[in-house]
Amino acid sequence: MLLLLEIKRNLLRTPARTLITACLAALLVCSIAFYLRNIQVTQQALDELSVQMPVQARIITPDGSAHRNLRISTETFDALAAQDVRDVLCTSAFSFSLQSVDGKPDGGAMHVHAANAISAMDSLEPEGFTYLDGWDEGFLLADSPVCAVESSFAKEHGIELGSDIIADVCVISREESDVGEAGKLIEVASPHITVVALYEAQYTKMQGGWNACAPIGWLRSVTEAATDSEGKPVKFYYDSASAYIKSPRELNKFKAGMNERGIYEMSPIRRRDSSLLIGDTLSVDDEMYIKNSSELIENLATYSSFQLPFFGVVVTIIALITFLSLRSYRRDIAIASSLGRQKLLNAAAPFFSTLIVQALGCFLALSVIGLIVGMAPTLAGTIMCTFMLCAATGTALALLFLFRFDTLALLTKTD
Repeated sequence: MLLLLEIKRNLLRTPARTLITACLAALLVCSIAFYLRNIQVTQQALDELSVQMPVQARIITPDGSAHRNLRISTETFDALAAQDVRDVLCTSAFSFSLQSVDGKPDGGAMHVHAANAISAMDSLEPEGFTYLDGWDEGFLLADSPVCAVESSFAKEHGIELGSDIIADVCVISREESDVGEAGKLIEVASPHITVVALYEAQYTKMQGGWNACAPIGWLRSVTEAATDSEGKPVKFYYDSASAYIKSPRELNKFKAGMNERGIYEMSPIRRRDSSLLIGDTLSVDDEMYIKNSSELIENLATYSSFQLPFFGVVVTIIALITFLSLRSYRRDIAIASSLGRQKLLNAAAPFFSTLIVQALGCFLALSVIGLIVGMAPTLAGTIMCTFMLCAATGTALALLFLFRFDTLALLTKTD
């Protein structure tokens, strides 16, 4: 109760001084708001730029001549997928040798486009698919034997939604041949495959001839679990692989991560024969992003580097203002100390009364700023917390200097 009375007395003792302290606090809050707002605006501009100019990374041939129909190892793909990326797209090629459809013998062959998303296959549009109940375009992420069949092929072979297909799943061996050539087919599984979708194909020259599409994750797992006629493990290869970098500002980190996995960007020094269309080189479409973001990144780095000096100046100003405004209290503090009161208790009233005045100035400044230009509650909260932390630090420093006096000398001093 005594502490509250002292705080009240300090607040009302010199109204003019209290008002000046609140005004100075408001000015400092405006400075902090301007500084933090600039950082926020710059960061938002970079985030918007990341959306407007996404940076795509692809696996290409060493000479950069192709990014599709390649021979991409699982190690290379996993290195790309393990980075901080989003919207990973990949494809591969398989062949299904039909044995039966809904129990009826069928000797047809299906050229299967394995993928993890419809958008990975240029020839297909999501609107062209009709799904079995309970399924949608996410079927390509399923880890089970399902597929979508092209409508004309389905009609020819009596395939409908929900049909049960028994087929020999064959992977094309690419150890020695070009991807574009007819490599040796290796049977890797003979599962029951459920038809969960039918689609109308809009073929392009590159994609023409596909009869079906199936989840690439499932096909990779059955491939890696199989062995060839000599008992050797069957290797799985991707035809294409790409992804978007989640945070383009971390381009260097992304490239370093790929380099650690032995995957580098195309370079004249590393240019090699790509007749086998081996996909082991990184391509990052970052030119436009770097061109447009360089100034923003430089500004953000400048703001970040000056944070410590800036807030150091704010704390110093608060300490100086507090010290000058509380100098007249030294005699009262000396009297209380001579009566045996601890210094910590002597400092409590001026500390909290000063913080209350500074908090009042902070609240008034934020209210005015909010009315004039608007401000998000999160930013306002950040500004208030930052200022009050600076105010508490500055006030504590001022009191430390203020209490460096000799009590007896101050009491016996005559003006």
